Amino acid sequence: MEIIIPNIPSPKTALVFLGGLSIIPENVGSLPKYDIVIVADSGLNNALLMNIEPNIIVGDMDSIDKDLLKKYEKDVMIFLDGPDDQDACDGEKSLRIAVRTGVKKIIVITAGGGRLDHQLAIFALLFNPMLCNIQIEARWGNSIAFPLQGPIGIAIDVPIKTTMGLIPFGGDAEGIETIGLKWPLKMQTLKVASSMGVSNESIEERVRVSLAKGCLLITIEKYYNSKFLL
Repeated sequence: MEIIIPNIPSPKTALVFLGGLSIIPENVGSLPKYDIVIVADSGLNNALLMNIEPNIIVGDMDSIDKDLLKKYEKDVMIFLDGPDDQDACDGEKSLRIAVRTGVKKIIVITAGGGRLDHQLAIFALLFNPMLCNIQIEARWGNSIAFPLQGPIGIAIDVPIKTTMGLIPFGGDAEGIETIGLKWPLKMQTLKVASSMGVSNESIEERVRVSLAKGCLLITIEKYYNSKFLL
């Protein structure tokens, strides 16, 4: 599906709401200032649970209330595709649109749930090369995930004794260094078929992780402030 975005100023931060289970706003936590809201099909329901109105609605609308959709037909940009337009899921189409607007940061919000293939596909999409120069967060249920594509670094402010995971994705994650974790890594490689990086724990209120090469998913149990390092 070719995506053309007319007359939208370049935003700094986009929210992308996905469908699945209904989110619990308290689990999502507070959101930073955002400039554009994109919802994938029934992700509209999750946005409204946060009292957030959409700018763009994407999908084949097979799981969205048709009367609710009509409410937005005049004032919201709607990308409607047919059931045969399945070169990509609605989540990927939403991320493509966010990238086309020139966004610098994307926060993906979902409670998870629904079909397993959809959930796994979204995690894979977070490492799409089109996102390599964009700061990505995923508010996933009661957790948060930061997908890193090396070389890159991130600093995350968390309470001490916060459980954190470092999971290689799609291949080995190389040249990992951490500061502030109970089991530090110093220019180490995490193998893709290993659980070595799970169940680490913060021993400082600011945890730093740098990655030289590959893809790494950082997970924490709650949302905390983060800053990507240039």
